[in-house]
Amino acid sequence: MRATDDRPADTGEGERGEAPRTGNRAPHSRVDDTLHSDALPESVRCPFCGGEETEQFAAFGGQASTSQYYCRPCRSVFEFLRWR
Repeated sequence: MRATDDRPADTGEGERGEAPRTGNRAPHSRVDDTLHSDALPESVRCPFCGGEETEQFAAFGGQASTSQYYCRPCRSVFEFLRWR
């Protein structure tokens, strides 16, 4: 077994001069934070009772194109189409 490694010293760059990887996660940015993204409304009108006291319950619903909201007055969870 060899005591030294024949690979070049780590320069802090990935292959082909790319930025070094930071584990399995990409660096955090506001765009990645879907629960607090400016693209999603904080409150939408409830389709059951028409109430506007709703809050986002989950970033994704049954499909990737929907997010789930919770209505406080009628206590229902409903889905809202994310992209129109």
